[in-house]
Amino acid sequence: MVAGRSGVWIVDFYGNLSHFDAEDWTAENLKTITSAPPPKDGLAGCDQPARLTMTGDGRLWIFWHGSGGEKRSLG
Repeated sequence: MVAGRSGVWIVDFYGNLSHFDAEDWTAENLKTITSAPPPKDGLAGCDQPARLTMTGDGRLWIFWHGSGGEKRSLG
């Protein structure tokens, strides 16, 4: 979970990204905004959960097991 000017962001192990903007919650699966699919076998073979970070200028970055080990900027 990270928080910044854009609100609160949470990502779960399966790539569901949730956002709270101080009024409403929205949720989106990362497979709709990245080319990396979620794991086919659930938790098996995935050694690390997704992680979020917020840069100093408010950009959201994610490290997701389905992204091949790379970080991606989401905004």
